[in-house]
Amino acid sequence: METGSAVTRRLSLDPAVVAAARDLARRAGQPIVEMARTHTTVSVERAVLRLAGLQGADDDGMPWVNRLTDAVREATGLEHGVALPAWDALRAGGYADLAALARDA
Repeated sequence: METGSAVTRRLSLDPAVVAAARDLARRAGQPIVEMARTHTTVSVERAVLRLAGLQGADDDGMPWVNRLTDAVREATGLEHGVALPAWDALRAGGYADLAALARDA
């Protein structure tokens, strides 16, 4: 795989133009990056738990991801996501896995 400068040379691109384009792209994307860092949704946080392998539901049919996300939201809020509080609880609480944590939530 070629590096950025090798591609620039191969395509005869002006390095100053490439640098300016990269700077513009960085500045254009910065507000989106900042928003993503400071905002989340319940759906996104449930997806995080699903990607971590949490699946199934309680006896009433409530998905474990819903139950654990709701518990984190009530305890600490979701402003910084569900992963850190969940992983901290796993580490500190002696739970075998996310499903055990969700059952206890």
